[in-house]
Amino acid sequence: VTSKSNVPATTMSSRRIIIAHHRPGDVTSIHRKARASPAAPRIRTFSSRRQQPPAVAIARSSSLSRCARTGSCLRAAPRFAARTLSSTTARTNTVLPPPPASSSCVIPQLDIRQWYADPAAFSESLRRACHLTGFFTLKHDIPLNLVDDLFHESDAFFSLPLEQKLKISYDDSPAFRGYMALGTENTDGAVDCREQLEIASEKAHDSDDPESYEGRLRGLNQWPDDNDGRLKDGVTSFVEHASRVSHELTKALGTALDLTSDAFLPLFAGDPFWQLKLSSVRLPSRGDDGGASVLEDDRMSRMGVGAHTDTGFLTLLLQDESGGLQVCTDGENWTDVPFRGNGTFVCNIGEVAEIATGGYFRATPHRVVIPLSLLRSGASGVVTRRLSVPFFYNPRLEARVEVLELPDTLVWDRDETAMMKERRWKRQGNEMLRVYGRNAFKSLARSHPRVFERWHGDLMLDEGGQLKKREG
Repeated sequence: VTSKSNVPATTMSSRRIIIAHHRPGDVTSIHRKARASPAAPRIRTFSSRRQQPPAVAIARSSSLSRCARTGSCLRAAPRFAARTLSSTTARTNTVLPPPPASSSCVIPQLDIRQWYADPAAFSESLRRACHLTGFFTLKHDIPLNLVDDLFHESDAFFSLPLEQKLKISYDDSPAFRGYMALGTENTDGAVDCREQLEIASEKAHDSDDPESYEGRLRGLNQWPDDNDGRLKDGVTSFVEHASRVSHELTKALGTALDLTSDAFLPLFAGDPFWQLKLSSVRLPSRGDDGGASVLEDDRMSRMGVGAHTDTGFLTLLLQDESGGLQVCTDGENWTDVPFRGNGTFVCNIGEVAEIATGGYFRATPHRVVIPLSLLRSGASGVVTRRLSVPFFYNPRLEARVEVLELPDTLVWDRDETAMMKERRWKRQGNEMLRVYGRNAFKSLARSHPRVFERWHGDLMLDEGGQLKKREG
């Protein structure tokens, strides 16, 4: 959420926020306009006993916009052009350490079992975590043997020769699914040292409506055909459990806001659009990009995934013991998120939840640096990797994101000074669309122009980053 600098903070409690009129089939963006009219729906007020949030502009690096309390809107700019792995650049044997963490922030630790035993206490811990840091760890109740098997099958897949993995290439999927080789994706303006397998809620494309952009994300996953289906079976079992945990957390997020447990459930009714990545962060080897063994510069040789915020609702992450995940909670300093075993998720709030709560919950920037252990092994010629499995729990594709009306009793505990420092994640020209699936499709189109142009040639992105039909 943002507000113009010329609006006094003391007037914020009397402002009102509405959603601009949206005609059926229209793909215009969300604009939240502040009004003083008593007839307008009230999104939230602030207790006089608490410091009111100052009028500051808060921005992010991702594809969702920050719509203002006063009608202004910060937009995300077009993605930087992807850079590929160099096949000619030489590199010294010097091993540079990863960017250090420099924050003393403590990531809250929660346990899903408390939600079942003491919902009120869990909800309060969850409220503080999502309001103050946007990140927390969660002890889950998923069978550990299932998690261990998933990591084992992931490692086996990424260990396959490149030509076998490319049989299920991301480029061959109109629904943006499949294998992405190292150096394909970029985040925060530079190539990621990551290869990944993209998987999502599976359903055949069932709409011939050319305006149904969200329907184009429906499709079938691509699976390797050389491991007797073990990877597919492992992912399917894990998704069932992760969806269950996510559903419970979604209910707890409602009660954390002093609302009912079903406050967010209409967004997910029927067919939540979950997504999952099998991710391998590593340095390139001779088998990558025609024999490239290094990246083009030292900055990229230390960054696994650039700084970003997640565009969906809620993320549950499994990570191995390698480390490397860092979160920025104060706008400039980074905190390491430690590995706490396979029985623990790292969870974070996405931008849909932030916008739906008027900024009360936080979508916090995070990144992955290449751990020093991987850098050392890479310098010695040994290929090692950091494995992780992020699970994204998102609304159904047709869901319309609305701003909830929050109760007056909800207190604002966050220092907004830190949020002002996050302006460096601001990008221009990308407003959030009201329909979740349309926004998700637009984000993927911007991130992966090669797939977009190949399979969706009847569409184009205008200069502002919005989807439109090609003329002629």
